[in-house]
Amino acid sequence: MKTGAIFFLCSAFFIKCASARAAWRTSLGYGSGQSEFWSCWEIQEDIVYDYVSTGHALYSSSYDSICNYPPAIGNLLICAMGFANISGVSENKIFNVASNACTEYSSFPNDAKFFEEQYINATKFEVPLNSLNLSEPVYSTTVLNYTSEFNLEYFEGYQKYYYNVDSGTWFSVAIYAYFLLLIIIGAIHNFARQTGFVKNVNKWSISKKIQSYVTIPALFPNGKFSDDYTIKLPFTNMTIFTILYPNRIQFLVDAGLFFMQIGFYCAPYGQNVGGALFGTVDAAWKRFVADRTGIMAYGKIPLLVLFAGRNNFLLWATGWSYTTFLHYHKIVALWMAIDSLIHSVAYTIDVLGYYVVYLQDLYFAAGVALTVVLFVMCGGAVREIRRRWYSWFLVFHVLFGVAFMVLAWYHVRTLGWAEYLIASWVIWGADRIFRILRMAIFGFNKANITIVDETEKVIKLQLTKPAFWNSQPGQFGFIYFGGLKFWENNPFTVIQKDNELIAYIKTKEGVTEEIYNKVLKAGGNFDCRVCIEGPYGTESSTKGFDNELFIAGGAGASGVIDAASKASQGKNQGKLLWVIREIGMLEAYKDVLSTVSIPIDVYLTRSRENSVGISDDSSEDKQEVGTSTKSFNNVTIHHGRPDMKNIINRYVNESNSSVAILGCGPPSMMDDIRAIVAEGVSKWENSVEYFDELQVW
Repeated sequence: MKTGAIFFLCSAFFIKCASARAAWRTSLGYGSGQSEFWSCWEIQEDIVYDYVSTGHALYSSSYDSICNYPPAIGNLLICAMGFANISGVSENKIFNVASNACTEYSSFPNDAKFFEEQYINATKFEVPLNSLNLSEPVYSTTVLNYTSEFNLEYFEGYQKYYYNVDSGTWFSVAIYAYFLLLIIIGAIHNFARQTGFVKNVNKWSISKKIQSYVTIPALFPNGKFSDDYTIKLPFTNMTIFTILYPNRIQFLVDAGLFFMQIGFYCAPYGQNVGGALFGTVDAAWKRFVADRTGIMAYGKIPLLVLFAGRNNFLLWATGWSYTTFLHYHKIVALWMAIDSLIHSVAYTIDVLGYYVVYLQDLYFAAGVALTVVLFVMCGGAVREIRRRWYSWFLVFHVLFGVAFMVLAWYHVRTLGWAEYLIASWVIWGADRIFRILRMAIFGFNKANITIVDETEKVIKLQLTKPAFWNSQPGQFGFIYFGGLKFWENNPFTVIQKDNELIAYIKTKEGVTEEIYNKVLKAGGNFDCRVCIEGPYGTESSTKGFDNELFIAGGAGASGVIDAASKASQGKNQGKLLWVIREIGMLEAYKDVLSTVSIPIDVYLTRSRENSVGISDDSSEDKQEVGTSTKSFNNVTIHHGRPDMKNIINRYVNESNSSVAILGCGPPSMMDDIRAIVAEGVSKWENSVEYFDELQVW
C-alpha cells in the first residue's frame, strides 16, 4: 500500500513538473521561483475552497482555483513569498511562474501583473491561520504553515530536484565549452600554419617538447595510429575485431572528456534532502541520476551531428582532418550511449512493478526504443563491420539516424530540452542541403576510367573539370559512380591539372571493385558517369616553410604529388620520396609527375636489386627503368626499402632553415614516419612541422 502511494505521488509530481516546462522548451528551474510556487501548491492542496472549476482546460480541476479565485491565489502567493524570503528569489519570478502555469494549464491565462495585484490585495486582508476552520471552505487569505519541518523538507526537496535537472544542462554546456576551447586552440594553430608563423614558434624548446611528446606521436611509443590493432581468433589467422587507437593528442582530449564525465556523474545529488519529495532517499537518488544523465545525453546530440558533417566549417577553421572530427564523433557517441544507458537503467529500476503501465505513455515507449536504436547504431559502427560492409553501413547508419531523431523528439516533446534536437536538425539539414547542392552543381559527368596498374589493381579516373570547380592540395572529394550503388561514396584525392580532374583509385571491396571488374571486362578502358561531392578539407599549408620533404607510399601518392607540384612552382628547395612496389606505378602516374620540378626519389620495394642507388646490373631492369623515366630528368630510382629514419634525419639536418614534412601512404608507413619525426623533432635544431595527409576511418 505504501509503495503504491509513493508510486502515484511520484507519477503525479512528474506529470506536473513536465507540464510546467511548457512543452518542448527547456527552462532552468533552480532559482526561478519554481520550487517556491510548487511547494506551496502542494501545501494548499488540502484546503477547501467554495469554487467550481469551469472545466475548459485539461487540468482545470487542479489549476482553476489557484489561477482565478482570490483566496486560493492569495494563500499560495503568500506562502511562496515566505519560501522566497528563505531562498532569496525575487517576487517577480514567482509571479511569472504563476502566470506561465495558469496560461498553460488552467482556463485563465492571467499575466504576471494580475498575480502581483492579487498578492498585494491578499496581504491586506490576511487573517491568522488558527482563526480558520480548515475543515470548511476558506474565504480568507492567511499565512500557511510553510515553516513546519515537513513543509521545509518538501521545499528543499524541490530545490534539489531543480538543481539536479539544471545540472544536466550546465554539465552539457561545460562539454561545449571544453570543445570550444580546443577549437580555438586549433584555429590559432591553423592560422599560425597558414601564415608561416608556426615555423618561428617551432624553434622554441618548449614547442619542440610539445611536438615530440604530445601533438605528433602515436598513443604508445612506436605504436600504431594509422594502422589497425587487430584481435584474431586463437590458433587461427582469422581477424575477429579491429580498432584504431587515437594518437596522443586525441587521447589527451578523450581523457579530459572522460574526467569531466566521471566528475559530472559523481557531483553531489542531494538525494538525502530529496527523499521528502519522492517518498524515500532511494527513490530520489534513482530519479536524480536518471534526470541528470538523460539531459547530458541530449546535450551531446548537436556535437555528434556537427562532428560527423562534411560541410563542417570547423574543418576550415581548425585545419583538423576529417578523420579527427570523426574520431570525436565516435567518442561523443560513446559517452552519449553511456549517459543513455545509465538514464534508462535508473528509470527502469525506479518504475519497477509499473513498467508496463509506463510503456503506455508515448514518451516512455519512445525513450525505450531510442536507447535500443542508439546501441544498434553504435554496435553497427564498429570498424570491422564498416570495413566489410561499408555500403550497407552507410544505408543503415542514415536510416537509424533518422529513426533516432524521430524517437528523440517524441521522447521529450512534452518535457523540454528539444532545443538540442532542433539544433541538430538544423546542422544535419544544412549539411545535407549543401551536399545535395554540391552534387547538383557538379552533376553526373562522363568520365574515362582506365586500369593503370593491374598488379596493384589501380584505376585512373579522368574527366573534364567544371569551370567553377577548383581544388587545392590536401583537399578531397567523395566520388559517386552512376548506376552502381548510387548511395555509396568514397573519399579520394582529386588532382586538378589544367582543365581536367584526375583521381587514382586503389581497388578495394565494394563499388571500386565492381568498377575495376567492369573496366577489366571492357578491355582496360571504360566510360561511366560520376559525381564528385566536394572539395572538402583544407589546403596543405607547407608553402610557408623554406624546405619541404614530401613522402608518398603506393597509390596514396596522389595528394602528395599534387602538393609537391604546387610547392615546386617558383622554388626548388624540396624533395619527393615515393615508395612503390614495382616500376609500373611510376608509369601510371606519369601525367601528374610531369608537373613536379623538385627531385624525386623512387624506391622499388619488389625489385630484384636490393642496393640503394641508380645503378643496376640487370639489362632488363635498365630497359624497364629507362622506359619509365625517360621523360623525367629529376627522377632517381632506388631498389629496396628506404631507410626512412636516415633519409628524414639527413634531409632535416642538411636544411639550413625551416622544414615541412608531408606524408601520405600505407598506414604502417605513416606510423613509422610519425614515430621518426616525433623522436627527431626535439633533437633537430631546425623548425620542423609534420603534416599527416592520410585519412583513415
